[in-house]
Amino acid sequence: MKKFNLDVIKPGMMLHVKTRNVIGYLLRYAMNKWAKRVCESLGVPVVKVKGNHDALFIRSLTTSLSLGECLMFSGGVLSPLSKYEQLMDSGDAECWVYEVIDGTEHDGIWASYNWISGVFGTGYNYMAYPRLLFKSLFSDWSESKIAWKRKIGEKAAGYEWDNWCTEGNGRAWHKAPPGVNVYQTNNPTPMTTEQVAGEIPMKAGKQVTLRLVENAIVDV
Repeated sequence: MKKFNLDVIKPGMMLHVKTRNVIGYLLRYAMNKWAKRVCESLGVPVVKVKGNHDALFIRSLTTSLSLGECLMFSGGVLSPLSKYEQLMDSGDAECWVYEVIDGTEHDGIWASYNWISGVFGTGYNYMAYPRLLFKSLFSDWSESKIAWKRKIGEKAAGYEWDNWCTEGNGRAWHKAPPGVNVYQTNNPTPMTTEQVAGEIPMKAGKQVTLRLVENAIVDV
């Protein structure tokens, strides 16, 4: 039986998830197209994306840990840890936990507060999908040599007042305090999570900001 290790997991840590359903498969398919282009452009072996969803460990409204996540049909919500423990036990999900390398425990509490105050209750950023899908399948305009394409590519996709899963995590950490730019992009995806954890290659100039937390998920 899989359990989150509450002796190890702290507020502000990130949950990275691989869901074994149609939506999860389609998201990973699109991101793998993107990962392949990045790896080929750098002349390194192709690395596949392992996850398709991100959430943040929260301790702001209650004394117990919960998960802040942006879901397609619900927007920014709080979910119990048991949700993903049950999904892991049933084989419907695989999970990993990451921590921000330069973040203190106090920073993580601030990130939790920022998620509650800025992401909780917002809508899901559906309008970002056309841009992110194009970016994944065909081209990342943020790296274009053409100025107008680059300007569009660097702008945050979709509505500024809504969020998707990874975007919510990034905003929670980027707002000061703690003011840590974990993803170093306006349009982070679950693939970006793996890139800044050093698992998938990324373009020069980007820093590794996340590391995998050992023993965060245990068998009991």
